[in-house]
Amino acid sequence: MVAFVHADDVDWAVFRAPGQDASHAVRWKLLLSADQVASRGMTTGLAEVGPGQVLPAHRHDQDETYYALEGMGLCKVDGVEYRLGAGDTLFIPGGATHSVRSDNLAPFRFLFSFAADNMRDVHYHFERESDVTAGELQQSASRRTETDPALNNPDATPGSGMLPEIGGSDLNMQPSS
Repeated sequence: MVAFVHADDVDWAVFRAPGQDASHAVRWKLLLSADQVASRGMTTGLAEVGPGQVLPAHRHDQDETYYALEGMGLCKVDGVEYRLGAGDTLFIPGGATHSVRSDNLAPFRFLFSFAADNMRDVHYHFERESDVTAGELQQSASRRTETDPALNNPDATPGSGMLPEIGGSDLNMQPSS
């Protein structure tokens, strides 16, 4: 079945690694995942690392790609640094330790894709903290939205501490005819 998703129709979620404060959170949108659309073998989303923010060193079993959309990012994969700008693609093998940080005063925005049916199958292993599944992070983001109206502010900007959380699971799918 064909699925059509427009990124503007998906709310931002906040990705905060264990032990990381809100000022270093990374925003993301899950665009394709088997628990939301009929996809197999691929999970795709949009991520934004704000100025001065970082997605800390972590690893997971699945291969992953980054496709840079805007801004500049510095990605470190198994100790080797890669500078990414709009139009650059980076392949990260499963099991490789990697991190991402914004490399200038503007946010670094990129598409990410995992070789996985479902985002809940991706288990993040952080270098300094306990393991967390992406599904647990997504569920936590949804719960915080329900209990804290400041986190569901559509006018929030990166770095303000008031980033919007992920909303419902309706991704405006358009089934094929």
